[in-house]
Amino acid sequence: LGRNVLRGPSFKNTDLSVSRAFPLRFREKARLVFRSEFFNLFNRPQLSIPDNSIGRDSFGRITSVDADPRILQFAFRIEF
Repeated sequence: LGRNVLRGPSFKNTDLSVSRAFPLRFREKARLVFRSEFFNLFNRPQLSIPDNSIGRDSFGRITSVDADPRILQFAFRIEF
């Protein structure tokens, strides 16, 4: 087999970050910032490349995934 003859599926990943700042009344320039981050938002599996070892039963098959599942993280921060 030549080079680059086995190709895997395309890689589609969507990440999203949303933040919002709220002013705090006890200090003039103080504010509370809320931030949320979503990694692999639509929870799509990212399939790896097909197995390229000719002697195996799994030759040409995709047997694993490369990316993590959906991850969410939230944060609060006080700026002053």
